[in-house]
Formats: sequence, structure tokens, C-alpha cells
Amino acid sequence: MDDLIIYSTTDGQTKKICETIKDNLSSGNKFKIVSLDEALNFNLDKCEKIVVENVLISTAKVTEILYPDSINDDFDNSVKEIKKSKFKNKVKFGKNVLIGSNVKIGKNCLIGHNTIIEKNVI
Repeated sequence: MDDLIIYSTTDGQTKKICETIKDNLSSGNKFKIVSLDEALNFNLDKCEKIVVENVLISTAKVTEILYPDSINDDFDNSVKEIKKSKFKNKVKFGKNVLIGSNVKIGKNCLIGHNTIIEKNVI
């Protein structure tokens, strides 16, 4: 059986971390990345397990190693109110929407309240 790396998230971020872990492992083992729901289809009694005391702290530590720049939340000073941008008549938007420079938004897009789209987003 392939070794399993199990993720348990709905937003996909943990899956991306698991894929990065898999890519960085140098062993010759074959790894299968599965969701927690999919893992229930496997006999987990035969698997080695890594159990952590605090999942959030452990995930933060692994994230810091794999994505060292992720801690930097640089302020994007190019954002401006959407109603003062070229998109004001091109998309429907809610209240408190900020748009950065070099942003592209497709046709028929709806942007909800309290949204920030930072620079260089397509």
C-alpha cells in the first residue's frame, strides 16, 4: 500500500501543504494524498501515524518552514475604492470594496461586501 498523507480542510490550503511535503520528501516511497473522508476507505491500522498535540500550532510551524515568506503581510498601498476605479461601471459590487493596481476582473463578476483584491490579481 502507498503511504497516505491525509488532509482535513475544506479550503484546500492543507492539501497544498501536503502536496509540498510530498514533493519535498526524498524517500522512494509512493505517497497518496487523500482527504479525511477518503481516508476512511483505507485500513488505517497498518499505517504509521504522526499525532500532534496541537494541530494549529503544528500546521503553523510546518507552514513557516515550507512558506517562509507567508508571515509577511505587506500592506498593499495601491488599493483604492472600486467606485473610484475603472471597474465602477463594469462589475456589480458591495460596500467597502478595495481594488489594487494591475487587477483584471472577468465579465459578469459580482464582488461581495468588505472585499480587498490586492495588486496583480487576475
